[in-house]
Amino acid sequence: MVEEGLRELSSTYSYVTLDAFVIMPDHLHILLQIDAKDSLQKVKPLGQLIGAFKVTTTKRIRHVNQFDALNEPFRWQRNFYERVVRDEIELNTLRAYIDTNPSRWKA
Repeated sequence: MVEEGLRELSSTYSYVTLDAFVIMPDHLHILLQIDAKDSLQKVKPLGQLIGAFKVTTTKRIRHVNQFDALNEPFRWQRNFYERVVRDEIELNTLRAYIDTNPSRWKA
């Protein structure tokens, strides 16, 4: 459901490309490319894009899991960490970090 939500970002918003991602048990890493230069759509700020992703996936997860009053409902962390990737070296470093993140996971 999370991967589906991520992929919908790039299909819903033509200026968003999903570059790399990894979904971990308690967090995820995402590299998004936002190229609004030639977009015919009104460009949403990053916070609104992430917000749309969180709302969509939360609804799906809660629907599928049918949380009841005894269970704590699924929630995303309130904020997120962002940074602008400045060059190809940094981009490749982040891609490698995302790719190898599962092998460093300690449950």
